[in-house]
Amino acid sequence: MTHPDEDLLLKSVLALLPAEEEQQLQNHLAACEDCHRCHRRLAGEIELIGGLEPAVATTLFPMPRRPRAVAVAWLKIAALLVMAFLAGHAVSRISQPEPIRVVPHYFQPRFPEVTLQSMSVCVRKTASARP
Repeated sequence: MTHPDEDLLLKSVLALLPAEEEQQLQNHLAACEDCHRCHRRLAGEIELIGGLEPAVATTLFPMPRRPRAVAVAWLKIAALLVMAFLAGHAVSRISQPEPIRVVPHYFQPRFPEVTLQSMSVCVRKTASARP
């Protein structure tokens, strides 16, 4: 048998190996001091942490919270939402450009149409008026 890896040694410590593989591993551990030392180290670590079972019994369903704690949590969430809304509103008011005021067409003053021909007449008049 070749040297087993740590996963195989750990399965042996946790008694997860089939009987045939366990017997082969025990024969190898009797012949190989390095593997035997690694197996003892893993067994000591497992014993140190107390195996695979948790020391504290856990419940399948958590205990219900107290009504006051739930109400306080909801109030905190509501306060955060209100603060976020107010902050967003303030930012939008600050970054908003000046609104464009739309004036109905009957309030706009009428300017005479300016064409190129009328502009050239104005230019000729001002040019002839110069001394």
